[in-house]
Amino acid sequence: MTIIRYFLLIQALTILFISGGVFFKYSKNLKSWTIGLFSGIFGLEILVFLYGTSKLSIVYPQFLGWFYFDMGFLYGPFLWFHFQSFIYNKNRYSKIDGLHFIAFIIIYILIIDILMLPNEERLQYMRERFLDQIMPINYARAIHQLLYAIAVIYVSIKNRTKLSSNVLVYLFTLAIIYICSTLIISFLTLFADGWRQFAYYYLFNNIMIFVVGIILYTNPQFLKEITKKYSNSTLDYDDMVQIQNKINELFIHDLIFLKNDLTIGYLAKKLNVKPYKISQTFSEFIQENFNDYVNKHRVMYSQKLLKDNAYNIYKIEAIATESGFNNKVTFYKAFTKHTATTPSKYRNLNKKEVKNNLS
Repeated sequence: MTIIRYFLLIQALTILFISGGVFFKYSKNLKSWTIGLFSGIFGLEILVFLYGTSKLSIVYPQFLGWFYFDMGFLYGPFLWFHFQSFIYNKNRYSKIDGLHFIAFIIIYILIIDILMLPNEERLQYMRERFLDQIMPINYARAIHQLLYAIAVIYVSIKNRTKLSSNVLVYLFTLAIIYICSTLIISFLTLFADGWRQFAYYYLFNNIMIFVVGIILYTNPQFLKEITKKYSNSTLDYDDMVQIQNKINELFIHDLIFLKNDLTIGYLAKKLNVKPYKISQTFSEFIQENFNDYVNKHRVMYSQKLLKDNAYNIYKIEAIATESGFNNKVTFYKAFTKHTATTPSKYRNLNKKEVKNNLS
């Protein structure tokens, strides 16, 4: 354990040094300062852990109990902001982002009276009330980190077609490291015999970061190799224009979107083009998710049916089926997304407009 602690100390100081440089040098860049703060908090937490599990905490007990509990509620928000800067090209922090720090503020309010106690009283209180006061905060921290881990994975998957392949690999790597470390700290919170065993949590995080750093340092082409299906592509601007024109032909004239099980694979066969070239055209040229693109055309087609008197006897479910949707729920969701109203309201509004015109 002593070797691990020395290793953690070196890693913590290195992380603080690097993250401090990143933060101050690129403080106006949201991508840089969010990852700088995220890393800096982690380095500081390692130092707090080493202090709290060493004789220093006995000799200098003034800071025992400080920082550790509340710091855990900062990882999720800063990681979320970091992901937003890539996915939504966000460049500045907004006031509404402050809502992400509500959990941090609540925890701080709950423990501030404990932290303000004199040293001896604080240590005695924490020992006597560990199970009913301290452990619930640990559980809350683990749940908080897990929720953010799920959130960053979800937004990455949902927006994967908007991102370049290199950025996508980078974000997924961060997300996987974060969710693995969250699962470890959740496990330790439930089953560890003492705080010193959390050294394995910090060790895991450091090793993962170290391995990723070594891979990227020794093999700068690593990300490109992972995404070679795109980097080896011979597609240029003219090729993607040609593919888009063929896609438009199938969608506008052949109404291929009415096929309710339409996939990129099927579209590729119809165009006699490799599926990855279709994907690349959507993500890099059309800049729209394939499913959104298909549903957009289905919604526009359904709007025509909802206006057509010949389809007045059709129920909404029937309109959905006629437009290529598999079910009513998917139809309502897509229709609302693209028109900001529901199919029923759209139909009723059109009927009112027709009556007004006639009168």
